[in-house]
Amino acid sequence: MSIRKKLTLGIMLAGILIGILAGCGAEKPTDVVNGYLTSIQKGDFKKAGTYVNGGTDSLKTNGDSTVDDKFTTSMIEAISKNYKYEKPIEVSVSGDKAVVKVKITSVDFGDAMTATMAEVMPLAFASAFEEKTPKSEKAFEKLMEKTALKHLKAEDVTMATRTVKFNLKKNKDGVFKIVNNDSLTESIYANFSQLKDMFGESEDEVKKTDSETSNNEATTENTKENEEKATNNKDVYFKDNEAKLNDLKIKITETKVIQSGETGNEYGEKPVFAIWYETTNLSDKDIDPITAWMVVFEAVQDNNPNAVNTLEVGGLPDNQFLDSQSETIKKDGTVLNAVAYELDDLETPVTLIATQGISGDKLGEQNFDIK
Repeated sequence: MSIRKKLTLGIMLAGILIGILAGCGAEKPTDVVNGYLTSIQKGDFKKAGTYVNGGTDSLKTNGDSTVDDKFTTSMIEAISKNYKYEKPIEVSVSGDKAVVKVKITSVDFGDAMTATMAEVMPLAFASAFEEKTPKSEKAFEKLMEKTALKHLKAEDVTMATRTVKFNLKKNKDGVFKIVNNDSLTESIYANFSQLKDMFGESEDEVKKTDSETSNNEATTENTKENEEKATNNKDVYFKDNEAKLNDLKIKITETKVIQSGETGNEYGEKPVFAIWYETTNLSDKDIDPITAWMVVFEAVQDNNPNAVNTLEVGGLPDNQFLDSQSETIKKDGTVLNAVAYELDDLETPVTLIATQGISGDKLGEQNFDIK
C-alpha cells in the first residue's frame, strides 16, 4: 500500500473515530431537557438559556431581547422556589429532531398575572395615569413588575401541574437544543396562554378603545392643570414617616430587618426590610393598602456608584394582612398593612422615595438605618 493511500485511510479512520466518540459524548434529548429543567429549578436563568435555541432571550415571556434581564431573572427565581418535575420521557427521535415529555408542577403564572392585573389596572384610570408620557409608561411598567413578583412569591400562590412536550432540534454542531415555542413558555410560565385570551381584542373593541381615547384627549388640558395644582399644593408631602397626597395618606408605623428563615421571611433567601404602615383613603376612589403603597413608594440602597439600586419587593412579612392588603378602603377609613423589600446588604441604609402617584413629581425621601 502506498504512503498516500495509508495517509488517506488513516485520515478517514480518524474521522470515523472522532464521529463515533462525538456521538457517544453528545447529550441525549432527555439529558438536555433535564439540564434545562434543573437550571430552572435552581433559578439559573443564564444556564437554562444554554439548552435552548435562541438562548436566554427565548425564556422571556414575549421573546423581546430588550426586556429587562433583571426582571426575567427575578420572575424565574420566584417560580423556581416551588418548581418540581418528574423524570423526562423520550417520545421520539428522528434524525435531527426529537420530542421529550415531562410532568411539571410550578406556580400558576397565568393566575398570578391575572391577580396582578386585577390589582393594578384600576389605578391605570386614576389621576396618576391621566396623561400618557414615556415617564408614566415606564413607571406603570415598574409597578406591574413589583406587583407581579409579589403575587409570584405569595405563600398561598396557586400551583399548576401539566405535561409539557418539548421539541428539540440539533444545531449546526450536532447538539440537541430545545425549540423556542409555546411549550417552552409553558414549561416556565404555567397557563401563560390564558393571558393571551385575556388581552385579545376584537376589531369592534379596538374601534371602541380608539373612540374613547379621542374623547379623553378633549379633557387632557384640564387634567394637566389639575395635576399642576395638586403638585403645588403645600399640603402634599413626605416627611416624618408620613406621605400625604390628594387622595390618600400613608403613615409608617414600624420598620425592622427580618433575616432569612425568620418569621415573616420564612421562604426568602435574602434578609428583608419590613415596613408596617397605615393607609387612609381621603377620596371617593377605590384605594387598597398594597396598591396605594406601590404607586407612592420605591426603595433603594445606594451601594452602587454607577447605577440606582432599586430594591425588589419581597413576600408579605405579616400574615395577618393576607386578605386585607387588597381590600378597598372606605372614604376617610384607615387600614393597616405591611410590605417588605429584599436587602442587598446589611450596612447601607434603605432610602424610601415618595412621588405623587406613580408618574408624579417627587414628594421627598427618607433614609432608614438597618444596622
